[in-house]
Amino acid sequence: MARAMRDDTGGPRDLSMRARVALFAGALALATLPACQQDATPDPFVGPSELGLSLTLSASPDVLPLDGASQSLVTILARDGSGQVVANVALRLQIRFGGILQDFGQLSARTLVTGPNGQALAAYTAPLGGSIDTGAAVEILVTPVGDNYAGALSRTLSIRLVPSGTVTPPLPPVTSSPPSASFVFSPAAPTTTTAVQFNAGPSTASSERTITGYAWNFGDGSTGTGVTTSHTFSTAGDYTVVLTVTDSDGETNTTTAVVKVTATVSGFDPGRSTQVDRPVRV
Repeated sequence: MARAMRDDTGGPRDLSMRARVALFAGALALATLPACQQDATPDPFVGPSELGLSLTLSASPDVLPLDGASQSLVTILARDGSGQVVANVALRLQIRFGGILQDFGQLSARTLVTGPNGQALAAYTAPLGGSIDTGAAVEILVTPVGDNYAGALSRTLSIRLVPSGTVTPPLPPVTSSPPSASFVFSPAAPTTTTAVQFNAGPSTASSERTITGYAWNFGDGSTGTGVTTSHTFSTAGDYTVVLTVTDSDGETNTTTAVVKVTATVSGFDPGRSTQVDRPVRV
């Protein structure tokens, strides 16, 4: 008859060994569990982001014949979260046709950088001939590149391609309609201890546009932004205040006014508000 081996305490040795193995296996499972959970649910807030960058794409014309020569002007406008234009944004351009990245036609540039007005321009030339479906379109993919937009998604612009000889209706003429820059300030005759209130509310944008930026230069080395602002001139003198407004299409306009500042005098009446307007030049 077989005898069960016993440990030093008199209990069965095989039971003690099984308990130790079970405890070791449990500890190993607990140690590996957090790593599996971390790999399965990566933090969605880690990594690069393009929040605050807006790209507006347009093509003129947006219908091209397959003649190997017709071109469309691709315009890219970069703005930040507050609607201000953004300069020096690096962009990568690609061509996609039939869901595949390929050189179906030509781009004048593959990489662009937005200028001081937030715009970048490129020309797309249609390919020569080819068998395409009616209403086929080539897509221009525009992607911000660089450290700040490393994880950015591509924006897509479509240009319709039609067989050579197809008659398409003419595009309406493009006219430039810059915004109207205008502002009021109060008091009309401030002193060196008076905070002058400036309001660009009278400024207007053309149809289907909005004013997205207000930039102030107070003529004494100080600047400001916003539709309303205030400024105190520390020294008496005549200051030419400049307001520059920018609309949603990147068009700008400027107006100026001279603010006469005098030294502080007890009992001085600042007077009434003054409005300054400059006609829009089309």
